[in-house]
Order: sequence, then structure tokens, then C-alpha cells
Amino acid sequence: MTRKIICDGCAGGIRQRYRKEMKNVGPPHRSVSLSEIAERGGGFSARKLVPTWLEGMLMPDGQDGPAEWGKLVSGRMRHDVVCDLCSARLETGKFCWAWSVYTKRTPYFEWEGQFLELTAREFFDRIVKSRLGAQAMVEGTNFFFGHDRTGNVDVLQEFCREADVILEITQPVVIDGQTVSSSRIRRLIAAGQLDEANALLTAPYRVRGTVVRGAGRGATLGFPTANIDRPETLLPGEGIYAGRAWVDETPWPAAISVGPNPTFGEAELKVEAYLIGFQGDLYDRAIEVDFLARLRDIEQFDSADLLVVQLHRDIAHATDVFKTQCEG
Repeated sequence: MTRKIICDGCAGGIRQRYRKEMKNVGPPHRSVSLSEIAERGGGFSARKLVPTWLEGMLMPDGQDGPAEWGKLVSGRMRHDVVCDLCSARLETGKFCWAWSVYTKRTPYFEWEGQFLELTAREFFDRIVKSRLGAQAMVEGTNFFFGHDRTGNVDVLQEFCREADVILEITQPVVIDGQTVSSSRIRRLIAAGQLDEANALLTAPYRVRGTVVRGAGRGATLGFPTANIDRPETLLPGEGIYAGRAWVDETPWPAAISVGPNPTFGEAELKVEAYLIGFQGDLYDRAIEVDFLARLRDIEQFDSADLLVVQLHRDIAHATDVFKTQCEG
């Protein structure tokens, strides 16, 4: 797999050019996110929809073409890098995009067919040894592999000894009498239990996305929100949350809504963040939101005025949570 690093400025240029040249991307007022471009040209099945100019920019050097396009993801750099498109220097912590390209020399397996039919022995010999050339492995005690999960850590230890591959088995972390696992954390997040989920994580749960235009109703009520388009991760359960939003490396206290807007008859699930104290335009910009605590359920109010009263309470509560968790 080859990964191209793209600065936020170049990412914005890609969005604008794609919007102009590609058809059938929705009504004129709707923004097109980089995630959507990746999905239209990626998803491991629709690569032909990638514009030629975009493929030319992002195709791995020395390749006659990528086998498949992966996801376009965002994040903060852990060390200084250079944008692969404009050569701008991206310092540690700078926001950027990364486009993963699966080349013809990269091992790639379909979830269907032969991959899932491999026995534990076949998986180890053909994938771990031959394809990946592994010299060391790290696995947990509950690791299973091979068709019907017939391979476990005991089997893996035997295979590794035979192949002279170093194997380290990590012991589970137990908190409050329960093993910390990704499935446990996902269940807590989906249930909106962010206090418990964040206690098991190394940092508050974060969602990334691009800000797109919504109905504009928040602005008319005095609370303009950032509508986050198609976050590429698990969303917390419906509700109102206290959070922290990152804009150009600056943290802002935020009140976040995940779910519909029943007061105005809207049933669509949305992620909207009100950045407390922020002034400026966020449209088409990347944003990261940390979920700090759940404040209340989604409610239907009898009038917009009653909703506004509750929003003031939510903002005050979210501000207190931010000060306690992020400034205290």
C-alpha cells in the first residue's frame, strides 16, 4: 500500500475541481467531501469513476496504475512531512489528508472466496510467511485465524516456532473486572456511554469529517452549527453531548447533537456541533470533534423558543464540562 500525504489546501482544491468536472454529485448547494470522492472512485469496486487528473496526481510513482483505491482519511501528523502535491512543509500536529492506494504489488484479498476458506495452516504459510514475510508477530490471547476460527494462539505459537518467527502474546487489560476490548468500547460508544468509553481509551472519542451546508436553522436561532458530513467512523448514540472541536489546531468547547431534529419535523440523523465562542466560516473545511460527555436525550419541544432556552442550558453545561476536562 502506498499513502499520499495531502495538505488541507490541496484537499480543498481537489474538492473544487471535482465539483466542477464530475456530474451527478447532488444539488448545487451541496458540498462534496473528500470522503465521498474516495467512495465514488474507490470502495474497491468503482475505480473507473476516479477522474484521470486525480489518478495522475495520486498514483504511486513507478506504477502502471493502482490495483484499488482505498479510503481518504484525515488526521494530525506525528512528525514533519511534505505535501506530495505542492511540497508544502507540514509540521508536527498539522492537519492533513492521506490517500491510501493499494498497488499491484501490495497483498490484497477479497473478503469473499479463497481468503475466508483458508485453513489456519494455509493462512500462516501462504499469507503470514510467503506473502508478508513476517519476522515477528504480536497478538492477544483471544486471537483466532483460519476457516471457522480453528487457529488460536496455541496453534500460532507452534507455527511460529517451526518458522522461526518471533511471537509475543499480550495479556488483556482488565478494568472494573472486565476486559478492555474494541467490541466493549464500541458497545459503550453506540449506547452513548462516553464517560465509560473514554475511560477505556487513551483519549476522548473523536469523529472527523467535513463541514457542509445544512438547513441554516441553527443560525436563525442564534446558534450556527457545523454540520459534519458522513463521518467515517462509529457514531455515539443519539443525544446531546459536550465536546471539544479542533479547528486549525485550536480547541473550542462544543455542544454536539447526534440524531434527528424532531422539533422541526426532521427525521434524518445528523451530526451538528456548535463551537462555543467561535467566529468564522467552516464550510468545506475539515473538523475534528471529541466527545467528552453525554448531556441529555434528543427531545421534541413545543416551540422554537423553548428549544432556545434548552440550548442555552446545554451550552452552559458543555462549557463547564470542557473547563473541567480540558482546562482543569
